[in-house]
Amino acid sequence: MWKRYRMHMLIAVLVIFIFAAVLNLAGIKSEQETGINTSHTRIALIAHVADNPYWDVVRKGAEQAARERGCTLEYYGSKTANVDEDLNLINMNIAARVNGIITYVQEEDKYAPAIDKGIGMGIPVITVDTDAKSSKRLAYVGTDNVEAGRQAGQVLWQKAGGYAKVGVIMAGFTTTNQMERVNGFKSYLTAKSGVGIVAEESSNSNELNAKLAAEKIISDHPEVNFLYCTSAEDGIGAAKAVVENGLQNKISIICFDDLPETLEYIRSGVIYASIVQRPYDMGYESVNMIMDKLSGKSLKEINITKTIAVTKSNVDSYNNNPKE
Repeated sequence: MWKRYRMHMLIAVLVIFIFAAVLNLAGIKSEQETGINTSHTRIALIAHVADNPYWDVVRKGAEQAARERGCTLEYYGSKTANVDEDLNLINMNIAARVNGIITYVQEEDKYAPAIDKGIGMGIPVITVDTDAKSSKRLAYVGTDNVEAGRQAGQVLWQKAGGYAKVGVIMAGFTTTNQMERVNGFKSYLTAKSGVGIVAEESSNSNELNAKLAAEKIISDHPEVNFLYCTSAEDGIGAAKAVVENGLQNKISIICFDDLPETLEYIRSGVIYASIVQRPYDMGYESVNMIMDKLSGKSLKEINITKTIAVTKSNVDSYNNNPKE
């Protein structure tokens, strides 16, 4: 009887061993087919400024996609707009051999070599919010920033009634998407008589700096009746300057994005209009594209997310629901 018991135990162990081996082989085959074990997949998202509320929305979209796809999202960004620190973050993640990188591009000519290095190491790299067309990045997900600038110019022209003296506040004079938004804005207005840009200031993507920039423009150019602000923080900073100087009825602000404070300023009439982007979608789609690439799927190179001009007339009815 003891011999029979040992024989049954031996058979049971063999069955368990064979079953485990089959499962392991199946897992290996699955990883070979997709090129990745998703439970160990790490994707780095590198923001312009880590604690910027706009980038927090990008991060939330990316995290949702990561949960759905079973991978890990690692979020990075500098405390203030800083090209060197961002490049260090890209290179750090290349050295760490993450499975994919999603990155903002502050200055295309400086970011392209780092992006190309990642691609050369076999790491998929996607640009988000701002593109690096000259790089070897696999795809871009975000706004057509030139067209968004033109959209802002059209909104201003419709409001201006043939006369506009404009002060421009941008997150950086050499920042790619900011330059594109200003260039698009100017291209729409260049043939419009009665419109002139009288000053351009940089906030370095900081609300307080934007407020100070607005105050400088207002002081130096009392004829200004429009402020065009090209980043999320700039509109809020400019609005605070306009309110503190009692100029709500003289100066109209056109800005970007739909942070809660921006929407409140639109409701109160301090901000006339905001060109609202889809940052959640940018993060969500970028992670899905990295995962699709790792699974062997081909990617569409240019993926433009929508924008909408939000004013007091549609601030409580416009649709900016994620993934719609």
